[in-house]
Amino acid sequence: MTILKFNKQAKTICFVVNVDYFFISHRLPLAIEAIGRGYNIIVFARNTGFLRDLERFGINVHDLPLGRGRGNGINDIFSLMKLSYFYFRYKPNIVHHITAKAVIYGTIAAGVFNRRCKVVNSVTGLGYVFMQKDPSFTKSITLCLLKIAAFLGTQNALFVFQNKDDQKLYIDSGIAKPRLSHIIPGAGVDESYYSLEPNSRIEDGMVVVTFLARMLKDKGVLEFVESAISLKEQLFGKVFFRLVGGVDLDNPAALTENEVLSFVVQDYLVWEGHRTDVKEVYKNTHIACLLSYREGMPKSLIEAMAMSCAIITTDAPGCRECVDEGINGYLVPVRDSELLAQRILELVNDRDKRECMGRASRDKMVKTMSLSRVIEQTFALYES
Repeated sequence: MTILKFNKQAKTICFVVNVDYFFISHRLPLAIEAIGRGYNIIVFARNTGFLRDLERFGINVHDLPLGRGRGNGINDIFSLMKLSYFYFRYKPNIVHHITAKAVIYGTIAAGVFNRRCKVVNSVTGLGYVFMQKDPSFTKSITLCLLKIAAFLGTQNALFVFQNKDDQKLYIDSGIAKPRLSHIIPGAGVDESYYSLEPNSRIEDGMVVVTFLARMLKDKGVLEFVESAISLKEQLFGKVFFRLVGGVDLDNPAALTENEVLSFVVQDYLVWEGHRTDVKEVYKNTHIACLLSYREGMPKSLIEAMAMSCAIITTDAPGCRECVDEGINGYLVPVRDSELLAQRILELVNDRDKRECMGRASRDKMVKTMSLSRVIEQTFALYES
């Protein structure tokens, strides 16, 4: 293992995350800021074709075959061994583990082979198995592994949560200590880039309602479609419903491409697939919806807030933090497509209210969820 860009006089931060594209979309600005502050940066992630792109920023990268979900046990053991060797050999000053598997294996490796480093564990959401009502073998195993990691890890490992519900679950389960638990709402969104110029949103009488997420049942795709179809008689020709996001067949809650295509109603309900130009998507959106059953902190909603959209989301962990009820949007119960339809109809018929809510969304995001704020909060933990 070779460290290509390494200043031996500087401190080193090692990020461990499940896949490269997640790091790029959620943590790259944090790494760039750290480089600007004089840190060496190393990233461990599964290479899906984007890992080497990080080298142009001066980031050292290493392929780590951590899969999503249950994955492959042999790969997971190899990943644990690889991290253990690295932590023992290179002694990074700070290790930042992001997503569940990274937290488990990284915390064990640090606790056994580099107990002097600062450990920061980011819980970005509890995933599919924690959304099921009935106990599952996978959920039990995950909790057991987290408890083992907490036992073997350093006594001062910090846990960073994106909402109070996840924090409470970890504390009640004995995984995290209250005094070492912190809440930072999401990975941050660049408030200067995601902003709406005055009078730039098209107001031609057609209201655009956008659902931006992967096409997963537990993101609330079916409820969004049901609501749109129930309103078709009243709103056809007045409202444009958009599904924006790709399929994710590795996820147990995935919808297939054919299933999503079956929802499409010409000139009324469309599926645009995966898009990277999120700013452009929300520039032409009046109402942003996300009907997840549980989240860490949904970046897509924070981006919509930054772009001054009225928000309708579920009264569920992670989602409810994005809405002050009746101020910048509405909360609806999980799986309640009927109330969702009522809230959509209310905002479609009241332009002043949805514009007022849009301005309130922007204000709330800048005050509590902006990239600059998240970066400062994270460095306060690194340097404490």
